[in-house]
Amino acid sequence: SPKNEHVIIVGTDDGLIQITTDGGKTWRKTDGIAGVPSMTYVYHALASQHDENVMYVTLNNHKRGDFKPYIYKTTDKGATWGSITANLPERGSTYSIAEDHVDPNLLFVATEFGVHFTNDGGKSWRQIKGGLPTIAIRDMAIQKRENDLVLASFGRGFYVLDDYSPLRNLKKTEGKEGYIFPIKDSWMYVESSPLGIRGKGFMGEAYYAAENPKVGAVITYFYKEDLKTRKEKRTEEQDKLNKDGKDVFYPTYEALKEEDKEEAPYLLFTIRNDKGEIIRKMKSSAKKGVSQIVWDFRYPSSNPINLNPQINDNVFQSNDVGQLAAPGTYFVTMSKYVDGVMTDVGVPEKVVVNALPGASLPAASRPALVEWQRKAAELQRSMQGASRTLSDANNRVKHMKEAIFSVARPNQEFTGDVLSLEAKLRAIQTKMNGDRVAGQLDIDTPPSISSRLSSAIYSGYGYTGDPTTTMNDQLQIATEEFDVALAELKAAVNTDIKALEQKLEAAGAPYTPGRIPDLKKN
Repeated sequence: SPKNEHVIIVGTDDGLIQITTDGGKTWRKTDGIAGVPSMTYVYHALASQHDENVMYVTLNNHKRGDFKPYIYKTTDKGATWGSITANLPERGSTYSIAEDHVDPNLLFVATEFGVHFTNDGGKSWRQIKGGLPTIAIRDMAIQKRENDLVLASFGRGFYVLDDYSPLRNLKKTEGKEGYIFPIKDSWMYVESSPLGIRGKGFMGEAYYAAENPKVGAVITYFYKEDLKTRKEKRTEEQDKLNKDGKDVFYPTYEALKEEDKEEAPYLLFTIRNDKGEIIRKMKSSAKKGVSQIVWDFRYPSSNPINLNPQINDNVFQSNDVGQLAAPGTYFVTMSKYVDGVMTDVGVPEKVVVNALPGASLPAASRPALVEWQRKAAELQRSMQGASRTLSDANNRVKHMKEAIFSVARPNQEFTGDVLSLEAKLRAIQTKMNGDRVAGQLDIDTPPSISSRLSSAIYSGYGYTGDPTTTMNDQLQIATEEFDVALAELKAAVNTDIKALEQKLEAAGAPYTPGRIPDLKKN
């Protein structure tokens, strides 16, 4: 017993429980427990770390074709035993049991088909999933510092439930629609790539390397019930009617139209700083039960929106992330989105973010570094948007150039305008991204705006030191040059291209991208 070294409990493979309270000088034998078949294997005996009078045993009788779970508890050093098997599935032999080091009513039991837990001392049990397959768990251990539950399975390796501490607070969710559990302090760091690139690089499949947990603040939350769409509710009701042998009617046109235009509900988690400013918003599916979402300590990415994102399998390319926020205190709120209405659920929860020490050249002021990175990110956002706009403009001009051949007017009326536009866009392209032909011939040219920006933020958003003088200079020059190029791009798109589009529309040219057609009436 962790409470008294003289108290020892022993279980045997023939159903005996032996207890000593004097360090082994004398033993008291329990020959069988009421409700348990004789000779049932005492698989695990556990003395409580909270009370020396409390002990637990799990028994296993599968060798005799009995696959029932058996868990018993004593509160008087083994004088009497009571079952706490409660609502565990009748089929699922029990192996080991573990007791939380903070809450004596929080217990875990390993069975033939996974792990169950109770937070009321064994009156009721619930199964833990979270990625754990349906396998036999033979042994368990609790890592107290991190509140991790470590599982040893039968022939399938080890599994770890990271930070199960929210299970201690499940009772706080009673009567609530949603609840964010207390969030333990988080440590901000930049994940290293020991092999030079992401993952295990080119080490081959014979080199074993498991994925690390996501870097960030782990937000564990509870939601009472699934948020379902109208279609999901209808199909469930239809399935129930069909199962009960009742008539199932085809939905009305109006109902199907409502289903078609409905946006699926979701949960939204909003991270704010201590000034109330929004730092990050994260969506999650609205599923009932306890779930987790991870904030990676970063602002949202400033890259252009991609509605069809693909998995980044290029190990040389960084993932699409924003820059790190400053260490400090933040707050997260949970909201639900249903039928176009956003409603807050529960109350905000504090998120404390600490910078992991050990940096070789730490920034003198992390807030100042974040401010500089935000400035660089804003320039990068505008640059990428301008690049897309320039690409769209070139595409529009190409289509208009081809449309000239379809109008019943001389080409000379439009050719000069097209050539002038192409020349302007080409000059803007060179300023922003460099002279492509000169680059192919290895001819020295002035740095482009994008090359200066890349030089300033070469280390990406994993940089935690002070910006160098060169980085500051490059960002300043890039900003000044981009202001000029952006003004030229706006003039080309908003004035020159529109003027040419109006000429083509008046001439009855076929549709070209970006041009809204008029209807000519005779």
